[in-house]
Amino acid sequence: MGNNTSVLNIYGDYRDIDINYNMTSQDYFVHMLRFSHVVDIVKGKNIFDIGCGKYTNLLKALCMMERGPDYRFYIGTDYNKCKKWREDYAAIWDKTVLLDELDFTDEDDFGFIMDSLVQAFEGEPFTITCFEVLEHMDFEMQNKFLYNLSRILHYPKLNVECCLFSTPNFNGYPAKNHISELSWRLLEEMFDRYGIIIAQAQGLSAWKKYHKQEYLAPGTNPPEYAKLLPVPLQKMVWGAALPRKYSNNILYNLMADLNELKSYDEYKKLGSYSWGEFRQGGSSAAICDNPNNFK
Repeated sequence: MGNNTSVLNIYGDYRDIDINYNMTSQDYFVHMLRFSHVVDIVKGKNIFDIGCGKYTNLLKALCMMERGPDYRFYIGTDYNKCKKWREDYAAIWDKTVLLDELDFTDEDDFGFIMDSLVQAFEGEPFTITCFEVLEHMDFEMQNKFLYNLSRILHYPKLNVECCLFSTPNFNGYPAKNHISELSWRLLEEMFDRYGIIIAQAQGLSAWKKYHKQEYLAPGTNPPEYAKLLPVPLQKMVWGAALPRKYSNNILYNLMADLNELKSYDEYKKLGSYSWGEFRQGGSSAAICDNPNNFK
């Protein structure tokens, strides 16, 4: 695998030229440290990576940080065509499958994905990862995506031991390449609608305006060493110390509730959500306070 084992290098030499990942970017630090945390959780296990990306960054992190492919079996799926990293390295590709150019919200494509999961993992525990995916869909697709995620969590033939999920939390200033960012309360209401339970939630990075003692729980303090860190890392320390409503990105561990899952059409009849604050439709879209019924 070579000596370049740092998770900071997983973006490689062929990343998109319009994306500037640099060592001072808050998002860069958040993504890298989340990968470091997740790799420690999933190594040695079966993994289903939803929205693995064209460059399969989690797969690369798994291999580079562990100096080899330290996982039992990996299935990645993405809407785009994936580029195989180190295609000639058999240790990776003997236990890796990429289901690319598939739409997780399309019924036929999703059926193929489900069949592939059952064939690979039936009866065996596996972990789901899904990072920075939901914000690249419109509101209707987001609902269908979460419903299909819930179908996997509820499916009796599949044994999901952990589902790690994160997406940017809408804070009034959405990224231009994000179609729809949701507030944390709206996202969690959507989880609840589709029978998804939050087993654990941890803020990854706090908005700068909340870097104040008054937002902490009584009797708690951020670590003193946080003052010595670069600003992006200070935001991450505050994100971990503060309640998640002050975070601009939250890492969830999700599981299924005990109820039988209804059809998607039945859920659509429930209509609007209570919470609003999401941006939909691209960089010029208006901010919506209350999402209306989706069609």
